Amino acid sequence: MAKTKQQGADVRQNEVDGLTLVWVPAGTFMMGAPDNDGIAARNEKPQVKVVLSKGFWMTTTVVTQKSFGLVMGV
Repeated sequence: MAKTKQQGADVRQNEVDGLTLVWVPAGTFMMGAPDNDGIAARNEKPQVKVVLSKGFWMTTTVVTQKSFGLVMGV
């Protein structure tokens, strides 16, 4: 994969299917809406702390069936 920097993020292009991937580092964040958010949907509460113990590569777009087949060899 060719690695570049884009807006401070590590970005790679998968040579097999051409999809762009961005590095999501390990860390902690709050997911969901705080209790005092009056317009949040019920399924957005309660707000919880999420810990990512390992970083991972994630595509910047949806994965198509064609891309899946190319990567998986099917």
